[in-house]
Amino acid sequence: MKRLLFAAALCCASVAHAGLISGFNGPFSVGNWTSSPDTGSISTVNAPGALVLTSGDEALLAPALAFTSFYIRFGTDATVSFSWIYDTTDSEPFNDPFGYVLADTEAGLLDGFGQLTDDAGSLVQSGSSMVVVSTGQYFGFAIQSDKLGGPATATVNGLRFDVPEPGSLALLAAALAAAAATTRRRRAA
Repeated sequence: MKRLLFAAALCCASVAHAGLISGFNGPFSVGNWTSSPDTGSISTVNAPGALVLTSGDEALLAPALAFTSFYIRFGTDATVSFSWIYDTTDSEPFNDPFGYVLADTEAGLLDGFGQLTDDAGSLVQSGSSMVVVSTGQYFGFAIQSDKLGGPATATVNGLRFDVPEPGSLALLAAALAAAAATTRRRRAA
């Protein structure tokens, strides 16, 4: 019985250790993301290390909302962590906020906007964030624009995806089965 518990503890520790993907690599390479620049722009030139989103600025007479976004549908549960730097030439960050998007459907991305910038903060801001994403959800980055007063730019870097390793669950099942078989053999003897 002690060996069964030891095997279970060992396997659970293995499952707790997740695979880490840094930057826009593997299943998260930039080619797997959807670009929706609206009137802004998205630069992946520095990928896999960084992503740059710039809001639109058409100098219209009346404000009009636009979202520049870069997103992907997750094929696995994951925790996403990243750092960001924001800079705007607009009069205040309130006009062109930056954040992430998280939604169960692609159509719900605008409703799933999680603002990271502080509306009353300085014109230059930065921070680090962590978001838990479930299998099938859409996740990405977005910068909103009122299309007036100057654009804002957000740079995302230090991107990391902490995903469960599929082999860990198989290893857990195999170890528990082996431990149970050993216990049954000992009891039968």
